[in-house]
Amino acid sequence: MPDDAIYFSRYDNLISFSRFRPGMVARCTIRGAPVKDALLVPVEAVHADDRGSFAWVLSPFGGTRVRRIVVGKTTSHFAEVREGLRAGERVRVAEAK
Repeated sequence: MPDDAIYFSRYDNLISFSRFRPGMVARCTIRGAPVKDALLVPVEAVHADDRGSFAWVLSPFGGTRVRRIVVGKTTSHFAEVREGLRAGERVRVAEAK
């Protein structure tokens, strides 16, 4: 799934190329490395405190509890969870009350 965003940056060394002029706009594509069999959760489901990252995991009986997780690669929409969750588990995207 593409993760489109607009980023503003400045690169002063492009002046050495005759086709580029100050103030010009360019469109580029940055491709990341795919991750096979990744477990993804919405970034809103990942929280952090002084002990590291965690997620609120929903139990089958309706309660929630904190589960420590190890986060891998992230985009503006999703975070890869490398440890701490299993496929099929449900997480809460807002803090449990």
